[in-house]
Amino acid sequence: MSNRAAVYTVQIHPKGDPKHPVQLGDFDGQGHWLATVLDGYLAGLDVVDGTRRLRCLSSEIDGEEILIMLEHCLGGLDAMIRSKDGAVKAHQEIYDSQDVECGCLLRLARNDRIGWLAVHVPGGRGTKTMLGDHLRKRFQAKYNGLVLAITPYVLESALKKAVDSNLVQQVKLVKRVEPSDRAMFGVEQWIGGDRDYGKIEVTIGARYRQRAQHLLTAPLQRFLAGQDGARSSARAAIVEFGGLTFDEAKVVVTQPSGNTRTFNIEHPDSGHPFTELMQGLGDGKPQPGEIINALRAALRTTGS
Repeated sequence: MSNRAAVYTVQIHPKGDPKHPVQLGDFDGQGHWLATVLDGYLAGLDVVDGTRRLRCLSSEIDGEEILIMLEHCLGGLDAMIRSKDGAVKAHQEIYDSQDVECGCLLRLARNDRIGWLAVHVPGGRGTKTMLGDHLRKRFQAKYNGLVLAITPYVLESALKKAVDSNLVQQVKLVKRVEPSDRAMFGVEQWIGGDRDYGKIEVTIGARYRQRAQHLLTAPLQRFLAGQDGARSSARAAIVEFGGLTFDEAKVVVTQPSGNTRTFNIEHPDSGHPFTELMQGLGDGKPQPGEIINALRAALRTTGS
């Protein structure tokens, strides 16, 4: 399962005046700190939205951060749960749910006017919409003249710096293949079962005589420089390869230290145009401490 991080800014501003955010440590002029207020809203959080449910397992203030563990529950699906060898392990019925633990990290420095939210996105399951709606509704009910704004922070500044420095090492294109389309894409010989999905992944890398080189960056330059329709067209060109349209593109860049970072160029309707592959998580179920540390690493991109 892929584990990604999405980053958002957190601000409070007077209603109708978004250009003048207030200080997070005294947002109401009475000395109240946003971290203690939001931590109170997380206690007992249990919200339902159609077939989705979000529960708060724990939250605690650590310095100027709130460390949050959530449980994202997804139901409304009748499915067979199979082991790796195809054996049936369980039958998920409509009213059952798949529950996944995930984390969030809020960094709300008292003297700042902008805070940060890093959200763990496991296997494409984003919690920001349900979490953000809950926090905003509770905040609005008490502070009617103020607005709690949680806005996607586009990680493209870090990606753009790598692109401008010619540090793009690989582009990985990923396409998920539904059972009905397996024959069309020629993967039916590898995947069995009427409900099994396939995945096609193409890696475009630059290597010459065992020495790592870097890819040409013109397609990414066009994407990063584009706006609205131009950006959409540039993204479409990136995910086209060999006559196929892929679902997402992962851009692997090198750093001066020799380490790599992987940025995901997401589909425009995903709610966050960029996510980053979380580092330091093993192949199994990640532990809360590992998740929080990986979210902290994602926030380093912002310089916060």
